[in-house]
Amino acid sequence: MNSQQTIKGVIIGGVAVILGFLVVYSQTGIPEGSKEQTHQAAAAGYGGAGSPRTPLLEYVGSPATPEEEKTLKKMNLYLLTQPEELEKSLGMWIVVDCRPKDLYDEGHIPTAIHLGETCNDFFRDDLEIKGITDRSQEPGERKQEAAAPGYGSAPGYAPAAGYGGTVSPKTTVMNSGTRSGLLKDLALGQVENLEKKLGRIGITRDKTLVFYDQRENSDEAGRGRYYGIFSGYVFVPFWYMEYLGHKDVRVLDGGIGIWTAGGKPLEQKTNKLTPVQFKADVVKSRLATTEEVLKIAKKEEDAQLIDSRTIAEYLGESPTPPGHFLADKIKRAGRIPNTIRNVPHFYQFIDPQTAKLRPIYQLQRLYGGLDKDKRTVLYCYIANRISFSYFVLRLLGFKDPAIYHDSWIVWGNDETLPVETGKKVAD
Repeated sequence: MNSQQTIKGVIIGGVAVILGFLVVYSQTGIPEGSKEQTHQAAAAGYGGAGSPRTPLLEYVGSPATPEEEKTLKKMNLYLLTQPEELEKSLGMWIVVDCRPKDLYDEGHIPTAIHLGETCNDFFRDDLEIKGITDRSQEPGERKQEAAAPGYGSAPGYAPAAGYGGTVSPKTTVMNSGTRSGLLKDLALGQVENLEKKLGRIGITRDKTLVFYDQRENSDEAGRGRYYGIFSGYVFVPFWYMEYLGHKDVRVLDGGIGIWTAGGKPLEQKTNKLTPVQFKADVVKSRLATTEEVLKIAKKEEDAQLIDSRTIAEYLGESPTPPGHFLADKIKRAGRIPNTIRNVPHFYQFIDPQTAKLRPIYQLQRLYGGLDKDKRTVLYCYIANRISFSYFVLRLLGFKDPAIYHDSWIVWGNDETLPVETGKKVAD
């Protein structure tokens, strides 16, 4: 056999392996190999020193092909703002700091405004779940409980550097004592209320709007790692503003950490905008309801249903991210039937330590085989992670992406709704 035949054979064989893997992945959403191998591979990812390594991500991280480079023209790359571009546009764009107010006061990107609270708290209302017992606690007790299991303490899931910190005593605490089954700031915000709040802040729909955060917001006072880019919080306001009809919303890649790492300045001045009248033009298609998702689950509606949670949640091994402090507040583990892909949200980071997104061609590989022209619905646990995945789908040029805002916290607690567990078997 001559050298040309040998090279040709290697190329054909390599392509066959990749195509074969993609067929398996498109059906299961889970890389081949044992569950133990998969979890060990992910250990370094969710908050660790680098991206997790699995067969899928080894393929995703390989160099781009010339054909993949050509597809960039069909994507919405402008949605992910780089520090240099933002610096040139200061004063022309509205820049919003999504961190807690005291961090904003310590130093923020010049011209940036603050909403008076974190972006998550600003946009969301409280969510009530039936059947959850009240349990009033002092803030310190809530923080201690949250810190114990953490978000990353489960063996083989993620190192302690992940979500294993404390949480804000104000946010995401079950049963604050005001009424049964209360989740602070996790329900869909009411449009009329958001119109008033955005108007008072001075945000309009006719100026480019850029949100930024930092990787995670924690300090010695236990403010909490539950906020931040890595948790998906900076993408929550991105989805809300698109849902409310804003035409040009963006996110700063890597947040304030990348800004300061590049030697760019901060200021401590409190910036305020002139109040305006904000009128929403709600894009209803951006939101999927439980009724719609149930039809998808029953295959009565043709749509692509994507799970942005961890593999353990997808398989039904845990109702929340393993070790999550709310794990005992949800009745069932598993996934929604007819879920065609599981892409854990943290797979979309090239480096969890900086919260920088993967190169666009790698993000496209994560969602390879999906139809960008078809309705695509995302779900997770409490609608943080899917806000990030929604952003990525928009970045990739998906025409009709939507989030199921109620997600697993509602679906998993409603025993009338169907659930699947275990590894998905191809139809």
